[in-house]
Amino acid sequence: MMLINGAHDDIYAIFVTAVKEYQLLWRFPLALLLGIALAYGLRILLHNLPAKSFVEVQHKKLVIALTLPVLAVLCVFVRYGGAFNYAHSIN
Repeated sequence: MMLINGAHDDIYAIFVTAVKEYQLLWRFPLALLLGIALAYGLRILLHNLPAKSFVEVQHKKLVIALTLPVLAVLCVFVRYGGAFNYAHSIN
């Protein structure tokens, strides 16, 4: 219901809420600067890494293949409040 009301609310009210309640004027530029700094740092890190061997690449693929299902299950677990359905979740 809150999403539907927000969709029909005027832009000015949404902007004022973002500025007053969520401190948009200082958090948004800070988030942009932090994102740029982290992307630049990652770029430098990736350019300085040595070449990978075939075994390391296969190991990396295995880790990714095992991480994604575990992450998906964890997201469902967190979404339902510490359980896998609403019947056993924490209210």
